[in-house]
Amino acid sequence: CCSWAIRRAQAAGVVGLTRRGGASQRGQHLAQKAIAQRELRVLAAIGARTAVDLLYLDRFATLSVERCTVVATTEDGTAGVPGRVTAPLEPLLQRRAVAGLYACGPHGMLHALDGLCRRTGVPGQLSWEAYMRCAIGICGACEHGGAVLCMDGPVLATAPAQPVAA
Repeated sequence: CCSWAIRRAQAAGVVGLTRRGGASQRGQHLAQKAIAQRELRVLAAIGARTAVDLLYLDRFATLSVERCTVVATTEDGTAGVPGRVTAPLEPLLQRRAVAGLYACGPHGMLHALDGLCRRTGVPGQLSWEAYMRCAIGICGACEHGGAVLCMDGPVLATAPAQPVAA
């Protein structure tokens, strides 16, 4: 489901986000494992509506205590940090405490992360999964921001940071 191009070789940190939902969670876990094997530090921020919906906390925790930090968030506050998964990430992105952001999940969350990446200049790769009808770029059903996801994605790089007016 996800095909992130993980190029950074520095140990400055990587943020991963997941959501409730089989294939995305599995793809995210595989990406996190690949990142950890390259000896990068990983912050896996896993968010869900409730504690029951949190998935794969144990899998991320087994990657390496020294290199993988897991932060859980729930919108109803039943586990981890109360609120949306983007809340604990914003200060990290503002401080540029991470080298890159790799995410899959609901489009609302991805839009919020895209905005955070633009404002902070942290590069990101977001998996904009969508229903794909023809899978050859003709029907346009999976179009997102000018890209046809079945051909150009589903992983798209965030736009470069926009200059802030003084």
